[in-house]
Amino acid sequence: MNRILPDEYENFCRNPDENPLGPWCFVSNELKSPCFEPCRLSTETSSEFICLNRDGFPYTKYDMSDVLDLPQLIAVFENVHLMYESRYVLPFEVKRLSTKSCINTGPIAKRFGPWIAVLNEAAKEFIKTVGRKVLRELCVPPEDDSSPLTYKQEVFLDGIAEDELTVSDCSFWRRCFSSCQDDMTTCWQTDRTSYFGIKSTTVTGKNCMPWTQVSSEILRMQKANSSSVMYQLYFDILFKDPEQRFIESKLFLNTESSCMLLSRRDETDKNKSFEDNPHYSKEIWDLEYNKMFEKGPGCFVKNVMFSVNQSTISQCQI
Repeated sequence: MNRILPDEYENFCRNPDENPLGPWCFVSNELKSPCFEPCRLSTETSSEFICLNRDGFPYTKYDMSDVLDLPQLIAVFENVHLMYESRYVLPFEVKRLSTKSCINTGPIAKRFGPWIAVLNEAAKEFIKTVGRKVLRELCVPPEDDSSPLTYKQEVFLDGIAEDELTVSDCSFWRRCFSSCQDDMTTCWQTDRTSYFGIKSTTVTGKNCMPWTQVSSEILRMQKANSSSVMYQLYFDILFKDPEQRFIESKLFLNTESSCMLLSRRDETDKNKSFEDNPHYSKEIWDLEYNKMFEKGPGCFVKNVMFSVNQSTISQCQI
């Protein structure tokens, strides 16, 4: 008589490997699938994001192939833009996406978690304001002034010209998920180094501006040789950083009106980045630099001149 052990035929959902997506089961010999949809918070902004466990962020180390292109997930987002019918022959290392999907690879994902390409009104307004030439220079900077473009760079530039922004690594984007724990955060602990929440208003109740709008206004005013102290200051801090951290993060292409935590920078970075400037003093530079890179999550708000990168979460009293 054959002996049947209960665990040999058990088909319940379990989470033996502590997957941050929660309990899962095999739906084929090798394919795992989560058993529950990600949580959706009962808040005013819950319709814009599905939240995941913070412990897994930025989710670049997990195989999420069975989640990232689910039709019910993609349907949450508007103006999804994944062009892939390029007329150009692409280098092998340049990936062309063939489906509308969230993406959990690359510099954006490493910094902000899975994201999806969009081409909404905020993105179109950015292109209209700054022009494709500036967009090309930001996304595909030459190695130096004298070096000719590589074949890959030329393909990227052609892609931008044809609105193949995803192929060109120059997508306008928004995040696919937020962190459930960060969504509930009400104060900021100064030793934290990441934030994946959905907050979109400052501690004083002002609405955040889309990052594309902020960036395009700064670039437009710089191009027009504006005499505005704050526009010049923000251009120097964000776009003239020797390490190019803001540009490489692609935050200037983010269409959300959300609070973000900019890459942390220390006193050494601040002193190395500053150059004597007739437009503003070292004191003003230090003040704004500290707000951006040494405080908690923040955003720009609309006023006379982007006069402050405002905190969206107050400091915790510990």
